[in-house]
Amino acid sequence: SAIGEAQMHSVCGVLKRLEAARVVAVLRGGHPQRIYERGMELGAMQGCRAIEVALDTHGAMDALRALSRDLPASVAVGAATAMSAGEAAAAVRNGAMFVASPVNPKGFVRACHERGALAI
Repeated sequence: SAIGEAQMHSVCGVLKRLEAARVVAVLRGGHPQRIYERGMELGAMQGCRAIEVALDTHGAMDALRALSRDLPASVAVGAATAMSAGEAAAAVRNGAMFVASPVNPKGFVRACHERGALAI
């Protein structure tokens, strides 16, 4: 399916937010509850405006979903280390505004953009 104007507007908006944030805090490893707690601590800090959860962490989708729900709207929440288009789509379903992949798997960019998320 084609990527619509609304999705591309959303993608561009996320890109602008990340450019303004200049730094993305990466949450990786440990227990999902600890990742959530650390994400909430970072989100409360003035100046922390972008956080990503590494998908190679146990319980990453749960932590991503909870952070996306509970962090202030001023914090862009994303996912890192997506190894497939399906994993990227799942991350967006769980609240990721952007998804990073070290390998750019087949269909990755489309999976993100069709859902209004930035692919990195």
